[in-house]
Parts: sequence; structure tokens; C-alpha cells
Amino acid sequence: MRLIKRVLDKVTYNNVGRITTLPFFLGAFLVAIGVLIYLTWLALLGGAMTIASLVLSVWKWRCPHCGSRLDRTWEVPKYCSHCGKELDKK
Repeated sequence: MRLIKRVLDKVTYNNVGRITTLPFFLGAFLVAIGVLIYLTWLALLGGAMTIASLVLSVWKWRCPHCGSRLDRTWEVPKYCSHCGKELDKK
């Protein structure tokens, strides 16, 4: 449990997009393949991956200063739209 907490603490708004994009699309692909070849377990695994990546993305895509959700863009925003503070590009 401590290992999971340490790993999740390293996920920040800077890298959450890079971390969750591959599992999201891989999960969607597994769902499609599982449905096409009638493998329920594969479709469920893909669905779980897709949902987990979405939950992690929504949970961690927040301003480190005020905690409000950041605007959804392809790039990390330079400023928080709620508190106006500058966001790091680390």
C-alpha cells in the first residue's frame, strides 16, 4: 500500500497526461478486441484500464496552489484559470 501511495504522489498535473494517455487508448483497444472476438475478460480488463486512467487524470489534473481543476487543453496551462498563479513546467 505504501508503494502505491509513493507512486501516486509522484503523479502531478505536469505528467498526468503522459501517464494516462497510453493506458486509456490501450484499454479502449482491448475493449474493442474483446467485444469482436467474444472474450469478456479482455473487454472487462480494457474497460477497467480505461476507467482507471480517466479517474487518475481527473483526480490529479489540479492546480497545486488552490486545488481547483485545471482547464482541459493539450498542453499544460501556464496559469491557473481560478487563482491566476503561475504553474511550473517541470
